[in-house]
Amino acid sequence: MERLERITGMTVSDLRSSRRGPVLSKGRIDLTAVAVGRFGHRICDLAKLLRKNPGTVSRWLTGANRRSLHDPSYRTHLDNLDSRIQELTSPKVIK
Repeated sequence: MERLERITGMTVSDLRSSRRGPVLSKGRIDLTAVAVGRFGHRICDLAKLLRKNPGTVSRWLTGANRRSLHDPSYRTHLDNLDSRIQELTSPKVIK
């Protein structure tokens, strides 16, 4: 989560909140797409972290997957997010 916070500027508190809005909704959906869809975390674990209903998190994932299939720019966005997260976790190699 710290890596995603560093990249997006959204905190766990932001994502947990009951507030709505396009930026927050997109952040939650993107987090779900990357955490569950790409890193293999379980929906129920992410739901627990965000204090959201697992059915809601599952809908976010379904929506992200559907959009990713039909919108190449969204797929590229998720690829870039995934890459940036991995860059923060990979050790730097000095040549």
